[in-house]
Amino acid sequence: MNKQALIVGAGLAGLTLAVALRRYGWEVSVFEKSAALRETGTGLHTWENGLKVLEQLGLYKRATRGVQFLSSMELLDNDHKLIHRIPFSDQLRFCVLPRVQLHTTLSDAALKLGVQIHTNMEAKGADPNGTVTFVDGQQRSGDLIVGADGINSVIRDSISNDHRMETVADGSIRILIPRNEQDSPGIATEYWNGTRRVGTATSSDSLLYVYLSAVTDDEVALAKSFSIESWTSSFPFLRHVFERIPGNDIHVNKTFYYVYVKRWVAGKVVLLGDAAHAMTPNLGQGAASSMTSALEMAIQLNNSESIDDGLSKWEKRIRPMIEMTQIMARAYGSSATVWPAELMGIRSHVLTEVLKSVDINEMISTAARFVTSTNL
Repeated sequence: MNKQALIVGAGLAGLTLAVALRRYGWEVSVFEKSAALRETGTGLHTWENGLKVLEQLGLYKRATRGVQFLSSMELLDNDHKLIHRIPFSDQLRFCVLPRVQLHTTLSDAALKLGVQIHTNMEAKGADPNGTVTFVDGQQRSGDLIVGADGINSVIRDSISNDHRMETVADGSIRILIPRNEQDSPGIATEYWNGTRRVGTATSSDSLLYVYLSAVTDDEVALAKSFSIESWTSSFPFLRHVFERIPGNDIHVNKTFYYVYVKRWVAGKVVLLGDAAHAMTPNLGQGAASSMTSALEMAIQLNNSESIDDGLSKWEKRIRPMIEMTQIMARAYGSSATVWPAELMGIRSHVLTEVLKSVDINEMISTAARFVTSTNL
């Protein structure tokens, strides 16, 4: 009889694992608390590691359909002075995937492969012996239970007493808007001014991805009713971008979180993605690193004599990459939001010098350069 995996959470990480395990012959069921499969959010920075996952799953062409690959990413200060530039190539690719397109690609592939996806199934907790209990009283048992249920994971909370969640006092607005002739094609840019940041990147022929970041107590910057004038006062040369952002009903994240869990595995239960290691989006690796982790888990389970052995090898291989990425995402964000006001005049110079370091750049790109153990 084939091994059975029960995955709680139908986000990008959970669906990636579902597709990979099914390709290795597992029987897979996914349980989603929402009434329908859906993905919130707009654009998704996708680096080489995320693209390799899609290639290994055979989903690359569909997931990247209509998407433009970018030639470089540039970090600039408010005087347009270049702080740092990352060139992209065939060996280091980068694009902005629409999250809905990626989620639909994964969910359709899972269903086509025979993954059983159940909606309106809200989990209450899991037992290390291999049983999931749902809010409605139902219980399901399997050889492997995966908590891919996000930052506020009930699976994590039911098996772990040694985790912590840390709030970061900065937030963002992220949105896809129509492109026009004033937008720079082929280049992702990020501008800094004080504690505010604005990034733009081409997603497709018709769409531009925009993110705006500010500290949580900058209430005007992160208001539900978007203030063109306030953001223009910080970045006057981007007014043409701000004018395309809807005035109301924009999605605002007022805070971000880091999740740290001492052990990701408890018996037959394992934590995946934000449930195990949420991080700020500063390096654009929250989703891609989770997808990479999901594929690596499937590979290690397939290559090991037992589930215990496979999960142990997976955690040992993935954890260093995740922990370094959390550290560097935190350092990058702190440079923007907690830099002392009295030293703001030298920030660009300091960052320029720091980012010249090969070692620093290798640490920043730890996740982007990660390659899973073997192909499917």
